Amino acid sequence: MKKLVSIMTVGVLACVICACGGNKAENVETEAAATNAAGETTAETQGSVALPEEYDSLDVSGIITGIDGNIITLKTEDGNEMTFDISSAEQFDMEDLMTGAAADVEYAEVDGSVYPAAVFAVTMNIEQQADVENRDPVIYGTVQTLDINEVVLLDETGVERVFDNQMSRTIAFEDIKAGDRIAVAYYGTIYEDESDSDGDNEGSISTLPVSLKVMSMDAVNSEEAQANYITGIVAGIYSDGVIEVTNSMATFIIQADSSLTEGIEQEDHVKVYYDGAFGGVSTVASKIEIEE
Repeated sequence: MKKLVSIMTVGVLACVICACGGNKAENVETEAAATNAAGETTAETQGSVALPEEYDSLDVSGIITGIDGNIITLKTEDGNEMTFDISSAEQFDMEDLMTGAAADVEYAEVDGSVYPAAVFAVTMNIEQQADVENRDPVIYGTVQTLDINEVVLLDETGVERVFDNQMSRTIAFEDIKAGDRIAVAYYGTIYEDESDSDGDNEGSISTLPVSLKVMSMDAVNSEEAQANYITGIVAGIYSDGVIEVTNSMATFIIQADSSLTEGIEQEDHVKVYYDGAFGGVSTVASKIEIEE
């Protein structure tokens, strides 16, 4: 039933849906100023909070929601937000420190809204945490270049990340410019995958992680940004609700309840919604719409 997935490498002018309508910028490129880089602000901006000589140690776990130099904000397991100064803390696995990663904190309770941390440990990187939550990972950073083929951003750790941008949607209320802070939902990995160390990437869409949504910071909570879907043309229809959809990036095997594929014909342009994390070349659809 399944056909061999073919990777399409030709560049196309992809049609992209924005939160307020519009097209993906054909090219955005500059030398983004270092002062605009995510995570560039230092702890001195906020003021340092010293760890007391004597204190009762408290512990908390949560998801990182803000990074401002040595000032880290966590959304804790009970849904509250807490802010910590980690400048005096014993630190572990800080190479994975990004918004969306998970962390454990040992801290002292003091007066004020910022608590001094004695120990700060990143326990899951952004992809591991996304996997736990069954969603696409999201990375935050500053735009270096953005065009129909690639998006390059400087992440919160100062590392340049490159994504294949051929099938993404740009979601923004205004044009995204180099130097802007953005969020990118993506498929694949930004981390070295030891399982592919022999060069075997069979079944992969791209050797680069693939951006699914490029979102300006003022649009990340919009209805369009919360929707997960891909678009393409129906290239095959099979039994049991299985269809084949192709776009500029690859050919996808879409599995769906047979009721979702009723009325769909060959060559139809479709929008395939999915829940949870994008499945890559084989994806389970939660809804399918025929586009006019």
